[in-house]
Amino acid sequence: MLKFSKLPKIELGGYWLAIFLATYITVFLNDQLWFSLLKTQTSFSASVRWQFIWVIGIALVAAQSIVFLFLLWSRILKPLSLLILLSAIGANYFANNYGVHFDSSMLRNIFATNFLEAKELITTSLIIEYLKHLPLILFITLFLNVLKKNLK
Repeated sequence: MLKFSKLPKIELGGYWLAIFLATYITVFLNDQLWFSLLKTQTSFSASVRWQFIWVIGIALVAAQSIVFLFLLWSRILKPLSLLILLSAIGANYFANNYGVHFDSSMLRNIFATNFLEAKELITTSLIIEYLKHLPLILFITLFLNVLKKNLK
């Protein structure tokens, strides 16, 4: 049996984890946002479109990093990081496949959903979507050791 405590650990500060999560979510889990933003820039040259995308991407990473830094405290850092990541994967999947955009009313609907309704939404393609991001989930769970000194 594999002992997870003997696996090599990668040490990472909490600030870097927040920035990494924000970057990953911005780049890989916001497909509909990027497609919509590119559609708004059709009358501009390619270089102007890329500048626009870079500026929006940097602003999103900065905004998400600030929010994550307030949320990710030392004791709950890894579980909350996983919850944020799993939520973002699910939101991206439903946005891509069902054209759903998440806002406060959508979150209320999620919490009001009963088990039978939720069971219908769990499909093979949803499971495959989570499996695509499994390496990052395993990295955070098994190999990441968060430095506590910068998370007081």
